Amino acid sequence: MPLITSLSSKQQGDKDHPEDVAWIDLDVTNPDDQEWLESQSNLQQETIQLLARTAPSNRRETLPDGLFVSVYGINANQSTDRHEFVSLRLLLEPRRIITAHTEPVRGVQEFLQEIGSGNGPENPADFLATLALRIARRMEGIIAEISEKTDALEDRVLEDQHDPPLEEMNALRRRVFHVRRHLANLKSLLDFIASDPSRYTDPSDIEALHGASSHVALYLETIEDTRQRTQLIFDQVQSQLSETMSRATYNLTIIATVFLPLGFLTGLLGINVAGIPEEHNPWGFWVVCSVLVAVAILAVGVLRWKRWI
Repeated sequence: MPLITSLSSKQQGDKDHPEDVAWIDLDVTNPDDQEWLESQSNLQQETIQLLARTAPSNRRETLPDGLFVSVYGINANQSTDRHEFVSLRLLLEPRRIITAHTEPVRGVQEFLQEIGSGNGPENPADFLATLALRIARRMEGIIAEISEKTDALEDRVLEDQHDPPLEEMNALRRRVFHVRRHLANLKSLLDFIASDPSRYTDPSDIEALHGASSHVALYLETIEDTRQRTQLIFDQVQSQLSETMSRATYNLTIIATVFLPLGFLTGLLGINVAGIPEEHNPWGFWVVCSVLVAVAILAVGVLRWKRWI
């Protein structure tokens, strides 16, 4: 059976208070929880399907059963790899909240501890606002770690002009974009819900949602600043690579310019026809070599005179 908690009475499993808001937490990988969702939740099939499957990103949808919200967060003590972000689906009804997940969500246990001590959220809007704040604050350590790695990468790129860390830079940019996308979607979701006057008439509910949105915006500004810095690093690396390529192309052009007349002369003297100069002269080979050396020196002199080298 799913875990049922009363937000208002603060007592787990308390069903004797009709005015209480019930929180039902489901692990959809558990057959008993899945059975309850399909046969005892009194929800439409569309709502059941949304709660049972993992959404690809943060989203919200108004359904006949209530407001469906899907949010992504990350558990503590985990890396920032995108596959370790966990999805939590919520259905917000006037007197009931249903959460569904396929993986353990650390924030759920923290909610239970707070409710047991009398400090947890007391209504659906407060629940969603608190959850959004937890998701954003859990990413604070991730954002700080990304910022530190950006600092180290920035110093490395500016000091080392010969070995740009392309793989490390691209991996860091992917992490920045991934965290930024989730925070931006979370803020957009909160702003949309708070701006719906038909859903929440209590000013404190709207204030809680706007407060959560403001906190998420602060983290979003930080990760946006990091994104701009990684873009500058990327531009610097691209500039270094372009400079290296231009220098290599320039050197190859100089070499080709010097050897072009030499190749022409050796090719001309190598044709198998009569009348080749110095063909029967025992000193002919050395004469040709001397001419080639003189042509090469002349070519280098012209390039220096033009200040191309």
